Amino acid sequence: VGMEGEHSTKILASELPGIVAASSFGEETQMVWLQGDIIEMEDVPVMDELEGTSTLQQHVLLDDGTGIVRIDCTDVYASYDQYGSSFRLLKGMYARIVGQVTWHDPSGAGVSAILSQDLSGMPDMMTSWMVEVLDARRH
Repeated sequence: VGMEGEHSTKILASELPGIVAASSFGEETQMVWLQGDIIEMEDVPVMDELEGTSTLQQHVLLDDGTGIVRIDCTDVYASYDQYGSSFRLLKGMYARIVGQVTWHDPSGAGVSAILSQDLSGMPDMMTSWMVEVLDARRH
């Protein structure tokens, strides 16, 4: 996936369960592009049963007005750290996320981010998002 997400599918949060259901029936797991408001930031403890250790995953909740999606930002933040960037998504930001669809039982469908971007300074991005998603369906 390029930085602009050209190999990802623009979706609304409400469409994520259908994508998960399709991939469980043998279709290729999707790369998706979501945009919405960051409404929560969470450090989620994950236990490695084999190692007997616990690590923290960094998640955010994104709300696009059609639903809420859990985004695992752990790997994308580690990648940013490697390049000397301390960028993190913060509550209240309007953001773009590109990532791999995942399933986290029992919390349901989610996305493992490979790209995150603060679009808060670009108000036109918010107003045009629904139209962009619908337009992408027609092409």
